[in-house]
Amino acid sequence: MWRTTLSLTLALALVLPAYSAQKPAANPDKFRARIAAFQPNTMVEVKTLLGTKWKGNLGQVTTDSFEVGHQLVRFDEVRSLRNATHMSGPKQAGLAAVFILAGLAVLYIAYGIVATATGAD
Repeated sequence: MWRTTLSLTLALALVLPAYSAQKPAANPDKFRARIAAFQPNTMVEVKTLLGTKWKGNLGQVTTDSFEVGHQLVRFDEVRSLRNATHMSGPKQAGLAAVFILAGLAVLYIAYGIVATATGAD
């Protein structure tokens, strides 16, 4: 039973990073519309296609770029954009870890019930 459980865990560990590594293509028009909805000096968090992340107040907005804090970001480099007043950082990571561990616990319990009912090793 433990070998099978370990095999399932290792299989999930191999599949999940490949799934999360997919990055959506940039859509500058979508981000222009979202920036237009924000008020000036709104706290925003921006992630780029290269993996950098900036958090700061929304500054000057032009047709092809916008300013976050003191950093100028082009619309075609943006991967995600959100209001930074929402939960982020350690709180969000901790919550995600709790959900992952709860999901794994449910899977292990279900597997244990099935293994016990069928008499598997």
